[in-house]
Amino acid sequence: MPSDGPPATGRESRRVRSRRQVLALLGGTASVALTGGTLAPEESLAVDQPASVRVDEPIELTLHGVPVGSELEVVLDGEYTTGETFGATVTVEAQTSTLSLNEAPIVGGDVPAGLDVPTTGALIQFADIPWAAYAGETVDPERWPPETSLTYHLVADDRSIGALTLERWHPVTNVVEPAGDLVGRVFEPSSGGPGPGVLVLHGADGTPQEHVAALLARHGFTAFALEYVGGPGLPEAVVEVPMAYVKAAIDWLRDRERVAGDRIGIWGIGRGGELGLFAGSLYDGVGAVVSVGGSGILWEGGAVRGRPAGTAAWAVDDSSRSYLSVVPEEQTERPARYAEALAAAGELETETATIPVERIDGPVLLVSGDDDGVWPSTRLHALAAERLEARGHPSFDHLRYTDAGRQILQPYLPLRGTTGPAYGGTLAGNAEAAHAHWPRVLGTLSTLP
Repeated sequence: MPSDGPPATGRESRRVRSRRQVLALLGGTASVALTGGTLAPEESLAVDQPASVRVDEPIELTLHGVPVGSELEVVLDGEYTTGETFGATVTVEAQTSTLSLNEAPIVGGDVPAGLDVPTTGALIQFADIPWAAYAGETVDPERWPPETSLTYHLVADDRSIGALTLERWHPVTNVVEPAGDLVGRVFEPSSGGPGPGVLVLHGADGTPQEHVAALLARHGFTAFALEYVGGPGLPEAVVEVPMAYVKAAIDWLRDRERVAGDRIGIWGIGRGGELGLFAGSLYDGVGAVVSVGGSGILWEGGAVRGRPAGTAAWAVDDSSRSYLSVVPEEQTERPARYAEALAAAGELETETATIPVERIDGPVLLVSGDDDGVWPSTRLHALAAERLEARGHPSFDHLRYTDAGRQILQPYLPLRGTTGPAYGGTLAGNAEAAHAHWPRVLGTLSTLP
């Protein structure tokens, strides 16, 4: 797995310029407009590029007529909705006259060599803007991503040879409010027809995952970003959340005219992943379940961040269901306190707190970062995977990413600020996990009838 920093090239004469330096260079370089970008008049470079791409789609940029053996600097310049810019720089080597930017060897810049992510997308992931600033305090899925354009400047031998601009767009979907006491928003496919239903569950912080629901709608799903804490009439934290409320959301979504089939899928992150696995084990209306950084064990309420609540996270009319407790965070740091709780629990206590995931009537996908800084999601998911295997569940998988942490996001979004002690992982690990896991998520949910 590559590191976070720029790769060592072994070439002492190489100059790795900053994005700001390259953009300053471009400001004094003459160029003329051509179809597909700009090009200095004496060059004969031809470019294949899309006019626009969706958020989670790899960007394919191919150049023809590049001098073999030359080095090409690629500078991403993204414009934010506030008018500010962000970006990153990478240097690639042209081994043939036709160069795919996603396949050319990286020899310098902000993106590590050997990263298993398309370079055009990795430049966005390694851009000089923190994730929190990019996403803003609240995500507006109808203006997602929050950028107006992406420009890839091409520089060779200290002069500009092109500037390729394209748009990343978010699907225009129909957004509706749920009925009754349910809180959240439903994103329906732009096709106008029905799509498989997916319940999208946020984590313990209560931030609705509306951009995930909107992305799923672009892929043909009718996705309901349900809020279960922090909203009107809801618990303030993950404490005694009524499972009857979750069941009502499942039933309401299944009954919608824009939902195909008789079962829905669930995508959940963190405690939402734990909740998704639990709901899937309880209710016949659930098919495929995806848990990102979740748990195959039921934990006490309020236990992920801060002081435990001393009561259940999920309120269900089942006296046989229990949960594991953890010591307060000030006594033992995360995620060690979860490992300590597992070690201290007796066999019967652990058994009654384990989610009966084998009852889920559909494929199960577990996604874990081995360096999760919140709780040991790899181990907590491994308990679910072991149970699924022992009880002969027909379709499940556990995706583990060695250097990824808590923040396994969707592909090709800025990742700075998603690492550190609070989250774990490295930029490279999170980037590769984002790129690799998302197609598997879509594949799992696509099994819905």
